[in-house]
Amino acid sequence: NELIAWRTLPGAPVAHGGIVQFDRERDGGTRVHIRMSYNPPAGWFGHEVAAVFGVDPKHSMDEDLVRMKTLIETGKAPHDAARADTASAGV
Repeated sequence: NELIAWRTLPGAPVAHGGIVQFDRERDGGTRVHIRMSYNPPAGWFGHEVAAVFGVDPKHSMDEDLVRMKTLIETGKAPHDAARADTASAGV
């Protein structure tokens, strides 16, 4: 209930890993610390090419964090969150 960590398996198209740590605050709130790293295909050049095409991993992560915050605070997935059961069914 304090830490989530992950890393991709060898051979993943984009190797990445991260840690999300939850610290209880005195006022009853929670501070979230996030460390994430990834290795885009073709290294830094691949990152620059992705940026040219409008792919921004930081922006995507920020949007994911907003959805996670909504889920944690309300217990319900936000309306724009992908659902695992429809994604796997091809809906």
